[in-house]
Amino acid sequence: SDLTGKRVAVVGNGSTGVQLLEQVANQAAHVSVFQRTPQWISPRDKYGAPMDPEVTWLCDNFPGFWNWWRYMAIAGLFGTHGFILPDEEWVAKGGKWNAMSDQLRADLTAYIRAQTGGDEELIAKLVPDYAPFSRRPVVDNNWYKTLTRDHVELVTDPIESFTPDGIRTADGTERPFDIVITDRKST
Repeated sequence: SDLTGKRVAVVGNGSTGVQLLEQVANQAAHVSVFQRTPQWISPRDKYGAPMDPEVTWLCDNFPGFWNWWRYMAIAGLFGTHGFILPDEEWVAKGGKWNAMSDQLRADLTAYIRAQTGGDEELIAKLVPDYAPFSRRPVVDNNWYKTLTRDHVELVTDPIESFTPDGIRTADGTERPFDIVITDRKST
């Protein structure tokens, strides 16, 4: 659908909401992103880019290569178990969860800071209070950068109700919208 000149609400910042925000913002006159819970949203090299011609050729010409290539693309996730194991000694010394998790938290927080241009008010709304890998990881698709555009706002007040013209949040603010897009898990 053509969103040119429209006021659009994007409800949710799960994988779907993150993936579509930049394209919505490229068209819409104004976008409000309703975030219930901050997510750890991480960079991924070449995310969404077409496969390299060499990889395409290998997939087309070597049976089984596709399966191996996909396996290798996610193999790094098999080591994630270490991120979720609590380390009581680490916490007793002032850490939040364990050394691996806290380092990832620091790296992802630095990523958020870089993507948002150091906007402290925005960063405070975006950094989760839980450990990375406590929830399903979300891959960045220029979501953080899109939030810094002049015509995009991040709303963290809870949605109270949908109104005939838009959305009212718990603080009593009613925002008018032409289109509301919901991240499937946010409904």
